[in-house]
Amino acid sequence: MVRGHDAPRFCLALLLCWSAFTVAADAADLQARVDRTSAAVGDQILLTVTVSGRGRDLAMPDLPAIAGVDAARGGTSTSFQMVNGAVSSTQTWTWVLSLRTARDVVIPSLQTTVDGQTLRTQPITIRVTDDPGAVTGNGNRSAAPRSAPVVPAARPGRAGPGSPYFVTLEVDRDEVYVGEQVVLIFRFFADPYARLFDRPQYEAPRTEGFWREDLPPQRNSRETVGGKAYEMTEIRYALYPTRSGRLTVSPAKVTLSGDPFADFFGNRRTRERGPQTLESPSLTVEVLDLPRPAPPGFLGLVSRQVELDVQTDRTSVPRGDPVSWTLVLKADGSLKSVSEVPWEAPRGVQVHEAGGGLEMKEARGRQLAVLRAEKVLVPSAEGRVELPAASVTWFDPAQKRYRTIEAGGRTLDVTPSDNPAVEDGVQHAAGFRGEIARLASDLAFVHPAPARLDSRGASLPETFGWWFVTLLAPLSLAAWRLWLGRRRALLGDPVGLRRRHALRTARRLLDEAAATGDAEAASALVIRAINGYVADMTGRAASGLPAGAVGAHAAARGAPAVGAALESLLQACAASRYGAAGEPRTGGEDTVARARDLLDELARVGAKPAAPGPVVGALLLAVLAAAAAVPARAQSAATGPSAIRRLAEGVDAYTRGDLEAAVADFGAAAATGDPTACYNLATAHARRGELGKAVVNYQRALRATPRDADARANLAWVRGHARDQELQGTPTPPPLRLAAAALRGLSLDEWSRLLTVAAWLAAAVVGWSFWRGGFTPWTRRAWLASLCLASALAAVVAWRWYDERVLDHAVVIVAEAEVRSGPDATFPVVFQVHDGLALQVRGERAGWCQVALGGEWNGWLPGSAVERVRVRAGGKR
Repeated sequence: MVRGHDAPRFCLALLLCWSAFTVAADAADLQARVDRTSAAVGDQILLTVTVSGRGRDLAMPDLPAIAGVDAARGGTSTSFQMVNGAVSSTQTWTWVLSLRTARDVVIPSLQTTVDGQTLRTQPITIRVTDDPGAVTGNGNRSAAPRSAPVVPAARPGRAGPGSPYFVTLEVDRDEVYVGEQVVLIFRFFADPYARLFDRPQYEAPRTEGFWREDLPPQRNSRETVGGKAYEMTEIRYALYPTRSGRLTVSPAKVTLSGDPFADFFGNRRTRERGPQTLESPSLTVEVLDLPRPAPPGFLGLVSRQVELDVQTDRTSVPRGDPVSWTLVLKADGSLKSVSEVPWEAPRGVQVHEAGGGLEMKEARGRQLAVLRAEKVLVPSAEGRVELPAASVTWFDPAQKRYRTIEAGGRTLDVTPSDNPAVEDGVQHAAGFRGEIARLASDLAFVHPAPARLDSRGASLPETFGWWFVTLLAPLSLAAWRLWLGRRRALLGDPVGLRRRHALRTARRLLDEAAATGDAEAASALVIRAINGYVADMTGRAASGLPAGAVGAHAAARGAPAVGAALESLLQACAASRYGAAGEPRTGGEDTVARARDLLDELARVGAKPAAPGPVVGALLLAVLAAAAAVPARAQSAATGPSAIRRLAEGVDAYTRGDLEAAVADFGAAAATGDPTACYNLATAHARRGELGKAVVNYQRALRATPRDADARANLAWVRGHARDQELQGTPTPPPLRLAAAALRGLSLDEWSRLLTVAAWLAAAVVGWSFWRGGFTPWTRRAWLASLCLASALAAVVAWRWYDERVLDHAVVIVAEAEVRSGPDATFPVVFQVHDGLALQVRGERAGWCQVALGGEWNGWLPGSAVERVRVRAGGKR
């Protein structure tokens, strides 16, 4: 019952609650806070970001990189509210920030978009101090407005069993050696019936002087402590001391938020209660130094439990065949300082690295390290080979002494075989074998990185340049035929030939007149040039021209003024030749220049535009051919140094046995389409057991370099180890198999170049026959042979282009896939296919591919289960 004097307060509380829920349901909010704003180097800061808004899916803000800080993702929590039918949600993300710098750290403003509204937080400054005692535990709420009410400071406590909440912190050993594993265990106990109004804020303990690694997963269980049931949360860490002495693990803290409604509904005692901090006691660990001196071969391993196992896949092997040698080292601790276990093969045994790696996992609440090394041994001499044992020297804290463990010493019987014998690193054939049997660990090695990569794009038949150069042969032949016909026509028309050379002959005579120093002779040459030009143009003899013929010819061409000037010039030259003594003579340079100008003007009047001569046409065709000879794609253009560097780094990683890095580097280089990069990528996939991806990349490499013996041998091995041998198709008869091998002996581009050469050869034979005036028996046979060769090459190019660019070849790249009768998982299964099976894609629909193997073997597969051999436009596979 509400008293009369409390009624206004009660109404005000209801109004405030209604307002708060309404704002929470309608307004978007972004807040960021840290558990403290002052810390020491090596400490960890807990950053909490909260986003509120309408809907259920809220975008997580991105935390940019912060200089001197290592950020690790923490937990995520989500809560929902429904007010008046409107759903709002609140999501909280946490990050653990580890300080690595002695300078102050600024967490930049975080940003996200909620309901179309861009929200930002204020930057948060963390003061970094060298004095751990100066670090406070105050929190900071960066997005809180200045007018927000002051929250009471959190009060640390040492609550224990019987309290609603309490924490514990312990280590499994308080006296260890440098490098020995110590398990740090934090537990948070909560009364299942107590109310928590917000997610508890956890501050991990500082562990200076230790290398710390998490031991997931977080454990949750119900425990009974002091006769009371609790919900227990346990977090474990693996600590490795890096120095001797007394090392301290700082307390772990959990901050519990206060009751937000205590001011309205609680009494005075509850209204004074604010956030509560639960703090565990600090721990001290005594770290002892390792005894000195350390024995030879000590790898730095400190562990109470070490297991070493060495196995070979067989004890008897033919000479030259590979043997798999596997070493597994297990330790209760960290093996990150152990790169490999030293082991030297005996003389006469070749060693190849086949892989391995380090795995860190949790076992029975502690960290367990497993180091695996795989090698391939190839004995080169017959007889009994003693394989030495592998040994590991470590320090055992339980016995407080250094110990050594050995494993793997055994005898290998090497029997005679017809494998190539090896002498001083050179193989010598000891007998005939159709094919050397290979194991996965003995595939042909990767190829070294070339000086430049061959960037593969469209094939030659898909480029304009190749079509232009190829079709230029018959076009040139047609042009040659037209030119020869025109030439014969001109030679058969003497009048026309005189007309074409009329102006050239007249200019030659005028040049002679200009060169002579005799005025009378110059006048005679000018008269011959003018009369000769008119005679050649009209088809008459120069001596038979009547008077006024020059003027009449000029008037007929539409230039009477030019004709009158030429007649006047002829009279002046005649007077100069036959005039009386003492009269002025003409025929000087002015007369010659005047005659040349008049003849040029007469030739231009009524003349047709000059057509380009055969030389100009030939030059134009040569320029076009040279420009088109450069294909639209850069087949042999040197790529950037980054791709070549990635290919070289991939070779190095493959040699070290780091197949994951090798696949990444080879994949980046293979994006250019270089056949060497594709071959190396396929070999790395094959060594990892990924048969389908190996087949795809081997086929891509062989399309560019079909005579690569290593690629063909490795592809044959991979196909031989595929599971679906019965689905690979019926065996091809030997004649057809030989014919197919011959046709695939050259790439599509190489066949296309041969077709271009054959087209030009046929055109040259026919052109020579045209020049000689007809076919002879020899040229006819040569033309028929070149025509048949060009036709056969055209058929081969068409078939290869159809096979590589039209048919959609693909390979299964998953371990097992179900082929269904329709493009959906609800359709029944027709049959199953496995990794490495080659097939054809006939269509696509909704992420499914219609595949066919021939005959009735067809159906639908998920698109992610296959990879296409053909590279689509834009680099898509």
